[in-house]
Amino acid sequence: MKKIKKTNSMKTAALIAAMTIAPMVSIVPVHAEGTTTTTPTTKTTTTTTFDKYVLMKKNANVPNATFSYTIAPLSDDEMSAVVDTNDTNLTIRKGIGKPKVSTTEFKADQTTYTKNATSTTNQGSQTYTSTEEDNVDGLNNDNKYAKTQAKVDFTGINFVQPGVYRYKITENTTSEKGITIDSSPRYLDVYVENVNGANQITGYVFHTTNAAQAKDGTKPEGKNKGFTNTYTTYNLNITNKVTGNQGYTDETFHYNVVITNLDGGEKIDVTDKDGHTIKTVTADKDGNVSFTTDVKTGDKIIINGLNNNAHYTITQTSNDYTTTATKDGSNIGLSHDGTSHTYTTPNEELTNDDTVEFTNNRSGVLPTGIYHNNRAAFAIAGIAAMGGCLAIAVKKHRKHQEDAMND
Repeated sequence: MKKIKKTNSMKTAALIAAMTIAPMVSIVPVHAEGTTTTTPTTKTTTTTTFDKYVLMKKNANVPNATFSYTIAPLSDDEMSAVVDTNDTNLTIRKGIGKPKVSTTEFKADQTTYTKNATSTTNQGSQTYTSTEEDNVDGLNNDNKYAKTQAKVDFTGINFVQPGVYRYKITENTTSEKGITIDSSPRYLDVYVENVNGANQITGYVFHTTNAAQAKDGTKPEGKNKGFTNTYTTYNLNITNKVTGNQGYTDETFHYNVVITNLDGGEKIDVTDKDGHTIKTVTADKDGNVSFTTDVKTGDKIIINGLNNNAHYTITQTSNDYTTTATKDGSNIGLSHDGTSHTYTTPNEELTNDDTVEFTNNRSGVLPTGIYHNNRAAFAIAGIAAMGGCLAIAVKKHRKHQEDAMND
């Protein structure tokens, strides 16, 4: 009888071990997919991370911006999408407790990337780290991105049984200027296993879709690393030309530029027509910046990376010229104060790159007979010269006749 009990105890222990090992094995292929590599770790932690990317034009600077998120268990309706009806998928449980997710912050001097970088994130609290490429939506040859990470903390949450617990993470709306958030939710699977008699978090997988996952874990549906936001900016081009018969085509004109409604501390690059940086200016805490620059006739300056809410005022100083201006080819009104000529944008959003061209005209009409009648003057002078020559010839002829008579 004792022998039978011992045998049954051994079988029970083996079954428990098999149930414990099975979920751990299923996690490994999830992290091994694609370019991902896995490395076992021994440190137990109840936190994981996801990436946050801000995509922008190459000539824009990183905005000073902060983003927040909400994490919550799935609703009953959302859970119905992951029911395992044919016993081929993992059993997904509704998340429990109230995990915390940190904000993400971006700064103007932050590093940017022009192609997907490879980075390491802690995908598994106890089991694995993952090295793989960033997942930046919309990245191409014309733009770049900055990145940071948010931390999700499950400290204090008691998972009473092993399983895969799913949470939904959404990005909260933002008032950051020029930013379009990623409105699509992400789904975070938390893998909980029985480790030495205690339930512990041993892995995380971040998804873009609320889909069932195959038991073998070889192709996790919608596996992803984070959220991508778009920072929309436009350029302001300033140029000038000189017209009129008295215009000096090598003239250089002085400009004062004021830009408002930027983010506090935002950096703006001012470049020449070839893309060389003339100066970098920084907005004050209220989002305002002003600077001066000179523009030679036929040249232009480019003020790069203005968010769509930015407003600008341009003042040109010019002496003894009649000054007009156009924006994108259409006439615009200037306010004139002595030698200062100013254009201020209306209270509307930028929707495209703006080109403001100042035209400086100087023309003059000289008195009649000095400039416009110069041909007549030359004609009169010619007649006078011819008359003089004729008089000399007549005089010489008379003298010749007198000399002949005397002989």
